[in-house]
Amino acid sequence: VLQPSQSFKYRGISHFIQNSLRTHGPSVHLVIASGGNAGLAAACAAKALKLRCTVYLPVGASASTLAFFKQEGAEVEIVGKCYQEALTAAEEAVNAEQAA
Repeated sequence: VLQPSQSFKYRGISHFIQNSLRTHGPSVHLVIASGGNAGLAAACAAKALKLRCTVYLPVGASASTLAFFKQEGAEVEIVGKCYQEALTAAEEAVNAEQAA
């Protein structure tokens, strides 16, 4: 299956994630803000590579989308009313993790 997340974004995001794995090793924590498809692609790729993935989504994700994230083993943080607020929260989480 070329696009297990049902989105063309899987190909680009999985390439980025594979590079992150090579660069940072198997303990890399993938963090992404998404409105949906990019997060689904990241969760799929992370599961395939056995990596930790946290997806930041704004309020309003459908139950089926949240179920997909759970099936893929991704952690989900619902933050804000729009993508920009989810992105800001994701950036803050990355910065806090790097500082620790």
